Amino acid sequence: QILDYPSIHQVVKKMVQNQMIPIFGVTDKVLDLYNGVKSFFPYGSVGELSADSSNLVQLIVEEYESISSTIVPRQTKQIPGLKMEWLAKCPGNDGEGVYEGKCSEVGIQQNATFEFTVTADEASTKRRK
Repeated sequence: QILDYPSIHQVVKKMVQNQMIPIFGVTDKVLDLYNGVKSFFPYGSVGELSADSSNLVQLIVEEYESISSTIVPRQTKQIPGLKMEWLAKCPGNDGEGVYEGKCSEVGIQQNATFEFTVTADEASTKRRK
């Protein structure tokens, strides 16, 4: 079957393969819709565009800065029987960790620390013996 347009999953796959991060600039009428679309992407941003698009450049700059200063651990491949958890220790949170969190507004010369725990369930350890 030949389709005129790619599916959202095909677009996501190609963008991830090419390490592209979408920035959607949309009007308030479709803002909620695009926030839903953004959830299909591992990373991305949605910003509100004015009716005359006069804030387009500002929107792109602000959303890019937000994306480029955010660190989010992500498990790219699910391995049956293994569970990954982490504690995010971000600049500005006085060393307190956030369970499965992300670090936002990380600047140049700032460090974010992630402590990972990988747990194997009983069934997977028995299969390996």
